[in-house]
Amino acid sequence: MFKAIAEAFPHTIPLLVGYVLIGATFGVLVQQEGHSVWFALYMSVFIYAGAVQFLVVGLLAAHVSLLNVFLLVVLLNVRQICYAVSMLEPFSGMGRRVFFIWHTPCPMRLLCF
Repeated sequence: MFKAIAEAFPHTIPLLVGYVLIGATFGVLVQQEGHSVWFALYMSVFIYAGAVQFLVVGLLAAHVSLLNVFLLVVLLNVRQICYAVSMLEPFSGMGRRVFFIWHTPCPMRLLCF
């Protein structure tokens, strides 16, 4: 097991660097808007779509109503349906295992081909 992790780790460095930089950017944005570290942490834990995190911070700063925030979040996540429809045929032979793939980040899904 350790050998497999040691062998795979160098291939994950580009993704790791990308996620660290996006996370740092989000942290700076949240702090500039006057929110606490806990706000950023809760958003990172409970909001799965990273683009939504950035959207919500901007909308809350503009004092948009929560109903409008909810509607914009739904509209932003509709793109996931388009991704899923385009992947129905390539993953049709996987059976129930396909559900595990959809709980990984988008770049990792591309590597599953």
